[in-house]
Amino acid sequence: MEINLSRVAFPTWKRMLDAIMKTFLFLFCSSVFSLTSGTIFSQNATIKITSDATMTIDEVFEVIKQQTDYNFIYKSDLFEGYPKVSVKKGLIKAEKLLKHSLSSGNFIIKMSDDNTIVISENWVSSPQEDVLVTGQVKDVNGIPLPGMTVYISS
Repeated sequence: MEINLSRVAFPTWKRMLDAIMKTFLFLFCSSVFSLTSGTIFSQNATIKITSDATMTIDEVFEVIKQQTDYNFIYKSDLFEGYPKVSVKKGLIKAEKLLKHSLSSGNFIIKMSDDNTIVISENWVSSPQEDVLVTGQVKDVNGIPLPGMTVYISS
């Protein structure tokens, strides 16, 4: 009579392997989900305007700075001569207030992860005018050269 121990030991190994796989899956998922960012950059911060007013862009930025943790970086003379912005009493989202304030200009707004908003002017290059060049290409003796093409390089 032969005793086969593999049949007796197999259910124990199966349970142990099952427990090891569940433990590995739990540790893997907990480590992966713990690597997600703890702070979420919210563009939905709400700004409370206490009364109807007409403000400069710098004053709008100060209101946003006071009520949120946003910081602004821009050239000091960027908004010189820029029209004032009229705001109404109530609650408004910071993103909407920024778009409303900067709508009459051509600006690039970049938001970084540390709540810093960088504002720069969007330079649009004007298209170059086409220049028509006519004439004849002549050799040293003054004889026109047939089939000559002139390229203007910039």
